[in-house]
Amino acid sequence: MDSLIKMSEKNDFKIIEDAAHAFGSTYKGRKIGSFGHATCFSFDPIKVITCGEGGAVVLKDNVIAEEIRRKRILGKNKDTWHRYNNERSWFYEVTTTGYRYHMSNINAAIGLVQLSKLDQFIARRREICQQYDNVFKGLASIHPLKINYDDVSPFMYIVRIPGKQIEFMSFLEEKGIGTGVHYIANHVHSLFKKYTTKEMPRTEKLWQEIVTLPLHCGLSDNDVQIVIKNVLAFERIAS
Repeated sequence: MDSLIKMSEKNDFKIIEDAAHAFGSTYKGRKIGSFGHATCFSFDPIKVITCGEGGAVVLKDNVIAEEIRRKRILGKNKDTWHRYNNERSWFYEVTTTGYRYHMSNINAAIGLVQLSKLDQFIARRREICQQYDNVFKGLASIHPLKINYDDVSPFMYIVRIPGKQIEFMSFLEEKGIGTGVHYIANHVHSLFKKYTTKEMPRTEKLWQEIVTLPLHCGLSDNDVQIVIKNVLAFERIAS
């Protein structure tokens, strides 16, 4: 990030951060979202906090912020709230091309309550990740990623399991434990295959090793122990 900021200052370009998974995380003591010219966060159902659906853009430039506000609501210069708090409340003007990207009041209300619980959500997610790490580190077949959770707001918990991804996921599914793969490599998808011009052996290998284990604030200590117990059961079979 430091080198990007220096390049931006030297060459006069804007930094737009994709921080969809990083809400609440820090870098060198500063919150993610305070570095670039614009930062995008996601609040969909599986993120650290959720609005049910939607997200937010954080900006330093008020002019650009106002432009985004107009674009999110079909290019109108006034949203409903402002129209009904001023004279000529019925009148609005379309001043730019726009989209129907605005969040509903219901989704926003959910998000505000979630935001008030952010610290406890992050603490619980970190606690679960540490429990997983403490048990899984040193296993022969299953390898957790090396992450310093002091700075990270954990979005998901991923392990690598070379050569046994499908068997591992199927084993846990039989035990009633959901897993996932985050993410399938882009070049595998039919939309992007035609753009693949060369082999990508590292990417090909990695996406077929990773498995996402359950991680959310609704997991009880007993739930976490059930996951751990069954991961260790697979380890005994696989080793």
